[in-house]
Amino acid sequence: MTARLLAVAALLFLVGCGSGVNILPEPFTRERADGKIPVHAELIRKQERAVLDGMPEKEAEVARWQAIETDYNQCRLSSAEAGKSKAEEVFAVCMSEKGYVYMYPIDAEHFHNDIADELWATKAAAERAAEERRLAAEKKAEEERIAADKRAEERRIAAEKEAKEERIAFEQARIATQKKRKEAELVGYAKEGKETEVKRLLLEGVSPNATDANILRSGMLVTGSLGGRKTALMYAAAEGHAKVVKLLLSEGANPNAATFKRFPDFITTGVTPLMFAAYEGHAEVVKLLLSASANPNAADRYGETALIRAAQERHVEVVKLLLSAGANPNAMHHIRTALMVAAREGHAEVVKLLLSAGANTNTNVARNPSTDADYGETALISAAYKGHAEVVKLLLSAGANPNGEAISGLTYLANPDAVDIPGRTALRVAAREGHAEVVKLLLSAGANPNAASKRYGQTALMGAAERGHAEVVKLLLSVGANPNAVRNDGRTALVFAVQRLHFDIAEMLLEAKANPNAAEDDGLTDVWTALIWAAFKGHVELVKLLLSAGANPNAAEDNGWTALIWAADGGHVEIVKLLLSAGANPNAASDGGWTALTGAARHEYAEVVKLLLSAGANPDAATDKDVTALMVAAGEGHAEVVKLLLSAGANPNAAMYDGWTALMWAVKRLHFDIAEMLLEAKAHPNHIIKDGYTVMDYAIYHNHPDMVRLLRRYGGVCRKNC
Repeated sequence: MTARLLAVAALLFLVGCGSGVNILPEPFTRERADGKIPVHAELIRKQERAVLDGMPEKEAEVARWQAIETDYNQCRLSSAEAGKSKAEEVFAVCMSEKGYVYMYPIDAEHFHNDIADELWATKAAAERAAEERRLAAEKKAEEERIAADKRAEERRIAAEKEAKEERIAFEQARIATQKKRKEAELVGYAKEGKETEVKRLLLEGVSPNATDANILRSGMLVTGSLGGRKTALMYAAAEGHAKVVKLLLSEGANPNAATFKRFPDFITTGVTPLMFAAYEGHAEVVKLLLSASANPNAADRYGETALIRAAQERHVEVVKLLLSAGANPNAMHHIRTALMVAAREGHAEVVKLLLSAGANTNTNVARNPSTDADYGETALISAAYKGHAEVVKLLLSAGANPNGEAISGLTYLANPDAVDIPGRTALRVAAREGHAEVVKLLLSAGANPNAASKRYGQTALMGAAERGHAEVVKLLLSVGANPNAVRNDGRTALVFAVQRLHFDIAEMLLEAKANPNAAEDDGLTDVWTALIWAAFKGHVELVKLLLSAGANPNAAEDNGWTALIWAADGGHVEIVKLLLSAGANPNAASDGGWTALTGAARHEYAEVVKLLLSAGANPDAATDKDVTALMVAAGEGHAEVVKLLLSAGANPNAAMYDGWTALMWAVKRLHFDIAEMLLEAKAHPNHIIKDGYTVMDYAIYHNHPDMVRLLRRYGGVCRKNC
């Protein structure tokens, strides 16, 4: 490298000095014979032009020497490639072609040897570099091949491992499926009571606690069908397959396994094999389970035990077995005990067993407030409600409180010591349902005939009267039941009886001095007496009975409606006669001015209209809107009633608040005969209403030619529709 730089420097120096040189450029102004301008000559020309154009001379000189160095290097490379023997010649030719004159210097041999050595060293270095690159490439290729082989081997090993794992997983799945199938078969055979098949599967190692998580359906395995809620033992117990139960227990089946809830519409949580067997009444299975240490007091999520289930279904033998095994007779379901359900269903023998085992006769359980189940009734209330006299007798003899009251869940949650919302008693429910024998038993045991519920004030007598249980009413009255006890809404037993048209009971109550004028009034609805109810319902005999007992014929609701108004509005002729004979006011009016005559006229009860008019009813009595009976009858087209009213002196020209008369209504509704009747009675044909129209205007406007002619005949004229 040092020799090359020295040579370049010497060359540049010789060229630059222009004297004593071995290599001189051609004259700047002379071109080559072939017409080509050497590169350096062109640069020199550019330099000259640049100088002439104002380029700094120093910059132009630098450009010139850069061109000379480039030419020199190119020729050196060419001479090196030609070999050492021809290097000098090739170099001279190359420099000449570029426009330089070459002359051998004094130290030419030394100079060219240095150049050749350097060039050959460079070539050798290049060859070594090429060899190194080749070797590096071969090494890299070998390394890549080894790495590729390694990766391929790793992939092969991984594939073999994956395949092995898949085979293992497949085998495990096959074994698991086979296990599930066998468990499903066990559950199915246990349910069907196939002892031999159950024994075979147990010998094959199937768990005796297999569940219905998997079932066989048409030979196909269905997994997760029921969520594994019931065991084979539960199925066998529920179906009463004692031999299968015994076999499963001997192989370790859990007698206290319980269901768990996975679906809201299926079995609830916590049901054991013992509960299933007890509910179905399988005494032998129950005995086997109890012998295997099944818990007789296990309860489901609602607190229901095997004893409660057996008592409900009247499985006497099962009840005996459970009680002898220590079942708690007072265990509480969230709405009942075993005694309550047995009493409600009338299972006297079960009740006896429970009472003998110490069941509490006066327990009442608050109902779940989110349901409409029992109202926290005692066993006595439940039995009385259903009319189970024998059970009632057993309970009373065991100390049941005849005056015990039910409690509701809502009250119980707010105050566990509170009672009586709704507060039903055995006597009240028995009376309401008409269970006379039960009522006798309760009264004999000291039940209070006048006890009333705190929420409604309802007594036993009211319930019996409302439902029409005459025998019960008679029993209650005979022991001092108050016929005038008033419910919170004002109703009495008499009002209830009349409402439901129980004549015999009403008669009984009146004989017991029931107040015939007691009125219903709860502060929300109208005040109705028994007489108003009887008149409204059209019951003649009840009206007679009440009037004979001193019922006030003019008693009115709080809106003014009387028995007479209701009777007239309903067209009850006989009742109208009875009321008028008893002194009912024919002109009594409601708060809106509605009278008996108005109601009868509206419904075309001509006979009632006659009775009222003959009794002094005012034919011109008007409502608060100045509506008269004549207007109503004319508008409805009741010709006979119109005739009766006109005959009684009804004013045909009486007008409503807006000026409408009976004639206007008849014309508007096209009641031709009534219009003619009114005109004959001097109804004014040219009466003007508030909007300035006459009767004739309406007839013309509605295009009633016959009516127009009729009005013209009586002097009618038009004002706006002429």
